[in-house]
Amino acid sequence: MSSESVLPSISDLVSLCEEYLSGNRAFAGKPEEMTKQVLIEPLIEHHLLWSKAPDEDYYEREFRGKVKGREWKDIVLLTENKPRIFVETKACTDNKIDSKYAKDLLMYLKDYNADKNESEWVTWGILTNFTDTFFYHWSEPISNPTPFIVVRCGELQAKLKELQALVSPEGVRNNRLLNSYLESPSSGIRRTPRVPSTDLSLQVTLRTAL
Repeated sequence: MSSESVLPSISDLVSLCEEYLSGNRAFAGKPEEMTKQVLIEPLIEHHLLWSKAPDEDYYEREFRGKVKGREWKDIVLLTENKPRIFVETKACTDNKIDSKYAKDLLMYLKDYNADKNESEWVTWGILTNFTDTFFYHWSEPISNPTPFIVVRCGELQAKLKELQALVSPEGVRNNRLLNSYLESPSSGIRRTPRVPSTDLSLQVTLRTAL
């Protein structure tokens, strides 16, 4: 088997990220695009089990969607050919991305959902530079958004099964992330999910890191 056909493990991706962060490896292109291409997409495709090939459940690396004159040009996870989660990607060397970019992500989600039926809403946004990943429910206030889940790259190996349960195609189709949010005592939303909860080993009960 050629080395080109070997899929990168989580530890491979984390090690590569650490090389970029330490300066031991230089980006071969724009840092944001390279982070997306060599770190974030392999994680989404090979470890969170999303296909690149257009099907009912897949991801688009550069979904085009214009809202109020602003165009989305980043990753979208789709199930049944419908956008379900927007993923905003940044360079792994970019610091404090939550304080810099979360408000823009939430604003886009709110604007996107404003003229749609509830069945078409995109209720989740993920902000990630691979180093840190933040999950936001679209109802968070733009002025001071709080992530529901935060995952550091050093936690990815230990938390992979939990992440797969929540944000793999199966997890998204079954609304597991939303159900966990609605069941959380800290959720600002109090209503019964329309899709029955699925028994999981992972129970997210607080707005905290996995």
